[in-house]
Amino acid sequence: MYVNAKAWEFLPNDYEQIFEMTRSDAHVEMQAKYDARNRDALRRLVCYGVKVRHFPREVGVTAWKASNDNYAELSEWSANWKKIYASFVKFRDNQIL
Repeated sequence: MYVNAKAWEFLPNDYEQIFEMTRSDAHVEMQAKYDARNRDALRRLVCYGVKVRHFPREVGVTAWKASNDNYAELSEWSANWKKIYASFVKFRDNQIL
């Protein structure tokens, strides 16, 4: 969820807390539904003859490079994107084992 930063500053504290709790609840519910439904969905696909396979490593590597090249280009055009992307990269790189 996104909230205008200036509008957020004027929210009463209890509204901020309500928003945060609602946002968290929506995320947890969405993730739980995905986890609960994904297995059955994959089974249905397989029953119809779909063969579930991994992408070849080279496809993943090529997509990763193309995405990062695109993000770097966007960073040159938009200071806002650059700021958000820098924060994301820091988080992402810390998550990769």
